[in-house]
Amino acid sequence: MTALATPPKLQFLDANGAPLVGGKLYTYAAGTTTPQVTYTDFGGGTANANPVILDSRGEASVWLGTALYKMALYSATDVLIWTVDNIGGFATLAQLAASGGSNLVGFLQAGTGAVATTVQAKLRETVSVKDFGAVADWNGTTGTDNYPFFQAAINYLFSVGGGTLVFPQGFYRIASPLNLAGNGTTGRYGNTPIVFQGAGMGNAFDTGSWSTYGGSWIVGQTGGWIMDCTGLQYFNMYEMGLRGTGTNASKGGILFARSTIVNFAQNCTLRRNTIWIDSSPAYTAVGSIGVANNGAESFNMEQNWVIADTPVAFTFNNSTDLNLVSPYVTIATSPLSSTNIEARGNTFQAITKYALYLQGVEGCHFDNNVYACESTSVNNYAIQLIAGGSSGTAHCQDIRITGQIESQGGAFGGAVRFDDNKTWNISIDLFHNNPILPYISTGGVVMNGNRINVHRTNGSTGQYIFTASSASTFNGGELNIYNGDTGLSANTNLTLSGAFVRGNNFSVAGSLGVSLTSSYLATGTNGLTLVNAAGNTGSILNATAVTVFTLPAGVAGTYRMSARLPAGVGSPANYSSSAEINWDGAVARVTANNGANLPITVAGASVQVSQSSGGTQATGINWSIFTQYLA
Repeated sequence: MTALATPPKLQFLDANGAPLVGGKLYTYAAGTTTPQVTYTDFGGGTANANPVILDSRGEASVWLGTALYKMALYSATDVLIWTVDNIGGFATLAQLAASGGSNLVGFLQAGTGAVATTVQAKLRETVSVKDFGAVADWNGTTGTDNYPFFQAAINYLFSVGGGTLVFPQGFYRIASPLNLAGNGTTGRYGNTPIVFQGAGMGNAFDTGSWSTYGGSWIVGQTGGWIMDCTGLQYFNMYEMGLRGTGTNASKGGILFARSTIVNFAQNCTLRRNTIWIDSSPAYTAVGSIGVANNGAESFNMEQNWVIADTPVAFTFNNSTDLNLVSPYVTIATSPLSSTNIEARGNTFQAITKYALYLQGVEGCHFDNNVYACESTSVNNYAIQLIAGGSSGTAHCQDIRITGQIESQGGAFGGAVRFDDNKTWNISIDLFHNNPILPYISTGGVVMNGNRINVHRTNGSTGQYIFTASSASTFNGGELNIYNGDTGLSANTNLTLSGAFVRGNNFSVAGSLGVSLTSSYLATGTNGLTLVNAAGNTGSILNATAVTVFTLPAGVAGTYRMSARLPAGVGSPANYSSSAEINWDGAVARVTANNGANLPITVAGASVQVSQSSGGTQATGINWSIFTQYLA
């Protein structure tokens, strides 16, 4: 490329066309009488005198700065010849091609009120990793280590108070974890807003070469985390892909946590990303982790696909179950809280462990997510709730979980496992159409005020809603069962205390260890039946009433009761009766009773059964009570 040459020197003539020998050229800032410097050469290292004195040919070397000028030309005897305002210099091709060239070109946005700026200032509104040398050359086996380039860009954003870091489409390998941790130094107090913006998460699940994938991907071969966001606030990541695979594969995607230096971490969002970490026994109880959150509040995840042994793990404080470690700061271990966590429309796909792992967290909503499991181990569950803290003193509470359970590899341990010994206000509403057994599994826990909705489209004999490996209590709350499952079972003992149970084509199999205390039931589409045969080790004496059911205070309705003695027990044998009980919430009235030999009566809120005076005393027997809430 060539360009038209400008005069190498300025020459001025007098009125007769002769050189203006000794003439004087004054230079000012445009529109003023404030002197403004000019230079003797292109480099601008030596300033001209002001005024510039013309030589014997009326010439002078005058190089202008970047600002506009006003010039006044005088004769050698100080007679004004002319004044010209708003004079600018010319940028050379070399100047425009240099690193500062964009600062010589103006930019004005369209629209009334737009303010003029330079192209350089406009382009610096966002930062690309390629501005710092990043190379997207990962081919599935090898690639440039982009850690120093990424980290330089991140450090720059921290230094200027935050901004957006753009990842153009491609596959970028890193060999060290990205450091976004708040460490208390300038710009890293945790409150610097940083945005990672990719070109889409691509299709990570097609077979074929890496070159066929789309989107922006960070391939982690760090041996640990891909990104450490401990002690960071206001971090957002959109349309990105993170992949832990290959030699020294990353064992974790992103770590959010509180640190001992910056004891907060909140207001972070992950939206429309793919995080895929290969299976690894890295973290004690959960294997590889996609996203870990240790006490980070106001945390949001939307429309992400996360694949790992445990895709998502949220904890009250760092425990030996997880053993989370930051490579750059120390994670806080004092009692913390993990509250105000929202996750909507995500797919959490577990390779070997849990799709969702919750340890002592509270105030969290997991709505309309898919919880998928590839494992076939009976020890793994789609969702695991466990107590937090070194002594298990932090409990899961005020949590809502909705969505769908999917089995990727066949039957596994179950849909939801409660190993927190005192949960509060847990609401679970999940659909699934795979033969997962059971739906809720517990081990020696108390579940307080929880609301569990069970939706299963292929329920069959032998599929139970609850199993309890040791004594557990469902205390208060609601249990709603739909779509034809067999019922509740407990290996040792499951107590429904003050619970409201309803559904259709559903029975509670008390002979399997379910006991009832002040619980009541509501009919579903096809009726709901409670079978309580947990047993009475005492006696039914002649005309002596035994309380078998307590009506719920303040909840009016009509109940249908049936009582039957086991075959061959009592005299006459096979006593049976049924009754309808009208209950207004305070007073009960038996409206029908067709069993004179085994009458059903009420005393206050107590529903009782007894033998007629003509019968033989039955000692140490069991009986069955069928309860149906009709209205």
